Amino acid sequence: MRGLSSFLLRHIRSDIVGFTLILSQTAIAWAQEGATAQLRGMVTDPSSAVVVSAQVTARDTATGFTRTTQSTDLGYILTTLPPGTYAVTVEAKGFASLEAPNVELTVGQQATLDLALQVAGTRETITVNLEPSVVEPTRTGLSQVIAERQIENLPINGRQFLDFVLLTPNVHSGRSALGNQVRGGEPDQIDISFAGLNEVASSITVDGANNMNRFFQRSRSVPSQEAVREFRVLNAGFGAEYGMAAGGVVNIATKSGANQLHGSLYYFLRNNALDAHDILTPPGFDQLRQNQFGGTLGGPIIKKQLFLFGNYEGQRRAESPFYSSVLLNNLSAINAVKQALGLSSEVLEGKLRQTNYDSVTLRSDYQVRGSDQLALIYRFRNDRDTNLNSSSEQLSAPSNFRNARIQDNTLVGDWTSTYGTSLVNKALFHPRDHA
Repeated sequence: MRGLSSFLLRHIRSDIVGFTLILSQTAIAWAQEGATAQLRGMVTDPSSAVVVSAQVTARDTATGFTRTTQSTDLGYILTTLPPGTYAVTVEAKGFASLEAPNVELTVGQQATLDLALQVAGTRETITVNLEPSVVEPTRTGLSQVIAERQIENLPINGRQFLDFVLLTPNVHSGRSALGNQVRGGEPDQIDISFAGLNEVASSITVDGANNMNRFFQRSRSVPSQEAVREFRVLNAGFGAEYGMAAGGVVNIATKSGANQLHGSLYYFLRNNALDAHDILTPPGFDQLRQNQFGGTLGGPIIKKQLFLFGNYEGQRRAESPFYSSVLLNNLSAINAVKQALGLSSEVLEGKLRQTNYDSVTLRSDYQVRGSDQLALIYRFRNDRDTNLNSSSEQLSAPSNFRNARIQDNTLVGDWTSTYGTSLVNKALFHPRDHA
């Protein structure tokens, strides 16, 4: 395994995905870059008149991260907020403070929350205990969020969480690479088709960084299901900030540490002794042994300032390859012809297809000063696969099998800086190595 230091020194191919200045003037509805959210709205008094110069603060209840802005005659806007649950407070001279304690923001959301102040009296603070009404009236695109609860609780085969994308309308498994030996693709590559378009028209981003393989135009390895917080599927009408995607976009946000220590351990087992017998499987070719295991750990290094999150997942899977009935029913004749030509015979017995991998996700979040935030995410995956078909979903003979060994290193650096209450600077750095 190449170490992180070697990766940084020898294999960095820098893709400066984005360096954007987002002016938080409410006259403009700025689009969001990366796996963040936006909150905006109007601040009014009891007569529904607009209140200007009110201080609006959003505080992440899990980490204590805060972002502050001031309202104008066009309202307020808070950009580049990490997904999470926020307590939103408003303070203005002559009015009682207002707090909305449970404002849930999801990845890629452009939320609107209007805040009505009351004249100051005996009570200094008014708390809105009901669920605040957060809407998205400015969104013109079609999208759907797959939240953490769905990812954790919905049943899925093989723990490939992106299969949940198929739950959204007009999305299907792509089939353009089937039987293509020229561009056979990679093991377990993700083929998603939006509106019947070729898979190359899709885009998958992880923590705001492009996650596509440039040669095959398919997604590179993604984080483990246990490391994903949520993701948004954008089917149509999305903005230009999502890059070159004619079909659709999947925007993934990973989990982070918080002020409370949290973690998990898991192990999943499948084998042919426990699984139901597949009546289409020929006798003697029904072997299956699958073990998936891993764990997560996240928490504070410095409370309300520095947080770490880590995930490891491994898989050891061995199964009988799938063979064509033509090969099985005519094996003797095929071997006779091959021997006559001086070629080795096809040997089916004892062949097992192995798809093994080890995956690591490490994330740190640091509130540098004030509302400035730095996030560093490193992901590594090592695939070791043997006896694969010559191309995707093609039924091959053993003489045409191939092996694949893939190492994927990805680093994402995300720096969000604020200057006063009107200027936000967001820089995204994304070196990666795929071998």
